[in-house]
Amino acid sequence: MCLDFSTDFIRLPSFHLTHWEKTKETDWIAVLEPHSACHLCPICLGASTNHARPGRRILRHRFVPSWGTVWVSVPVYRQRCASCMLTWTVEWNGIPPRGSVTSAFQEMAVDMCRSRDLLSVAKQLSLAYSTLERWYYQLAPQRLAQPKEHEAPEVVCLDEFALQKGHKYGVNLMDAQTGHIWQVTEGRSREQVRNALQQWPFRKAPHVVVTDLAPGMAETVCQVWKHTLVVADKFHVIQLF
Repeated sequence: MCLDFSTDFIRLPSFHLTHWEKTKETDWIAVLEPHSACHLCPICLGASTNHARPGRRILRHRFVPSWGTVWVSVPVYRQRCASCMLTWTVEWNGIPPRGSVTSAFQEMAVDMCRSRDLLSVAKQLSLAYSTLERWYYQLAPQRLAQPKEHEAPEVVCLDEFALQKGHKYGVNLMDAQTGHIWQVTEGRSREQVRNALQQWPFRKAPHVVVTDLAPGMAETVCQVWKHTLVVADKFHVIQLF
């Protein structure tokens, strides 16, 4: 039962857990072995034979705050094709061909950056800031919600914000019900707001747009989305008093 739980915790379907090893007070290594499989040649798709097993790789896999860093130890397989005589290294699912961390560790680190700044996450995980920054900008766009997988929001909030106060501004469109920001566009002029509305990622326009008291913003919304109701944000109304 313990091994079954550990296998579910590790979540690397190409391997099964053999045992745990403890290296330091907070670091644990899960020693993994691959399931039996026939490794096909990437060129001719013919059967191959094991050419060599030069050693093992140890990679960071997970981080548990109350437990420490969990590492995995995986073997390195060199295969040879008898037909075309190609020799190659087997690539395991979830194990990058280079580096010292698994794909799951990279994804976990990026997920931690959703509610925290990159510097604090890098310090907690003992990572170089530049490394975490590279992972974030590589993986974060792939993990964004896709409009085609969601229904068009009925009510959205349209507001401007400062990218560089006093110099550069932008506008965003946010789902009023969930708080998810579906679109961010640089600029706040009427033409730039019009272009932003025309790039709305959903086919269906929202029924209601909540915005500030700027007349230009409301007029632009009515020009692009003729059947959309424009509502003044109560926060800006209260500010008048």
